[in-house]
Amino acid sequence: MRYSAFAIDLDGTLLAGETVPQKNIDALKAAIAKGVYVIIATARWKEKALEVQQLLGVSNVLIACSGAQVFDPQNPPGEQDVFAARLPEDFTRELFAICNEERCIATITGGDQVRVKLE
Repeated sequence: MRYSAFAIDLDGTLLAGETVPQKNIDALKAAIAKGVYVIIATARWKEKALEVQQLLGVSNVLIACSGAQVFDPQNPPGEQDVFAARLPEDFTRELFAICNEERCIATITGGDQVRVKLE
């Protein structure tokens, strides 16, 4: 079977801690050389995915924020978000306050901020 594209996660898959092991870079570069379109799909913000893409020498569409953002670095500024479904800033503040009161674990993305509640 011939694949033309695949999506790969960062945490627990491509990354070892915060770095991409050379063997992973080599494997992805080999796939890219064979014409496979590599899509980074991550729960993280787009910045880490862009960093990994730079290591691979590509600037493909990427999926970030657990699917809440599809970003195309090749589009002109202001048009790079192909899809964006971030929560409204006011709502995220209220939701975070509830999570804080209930002592739950949460990662809430709103606007250009991510709030993390660990306990």
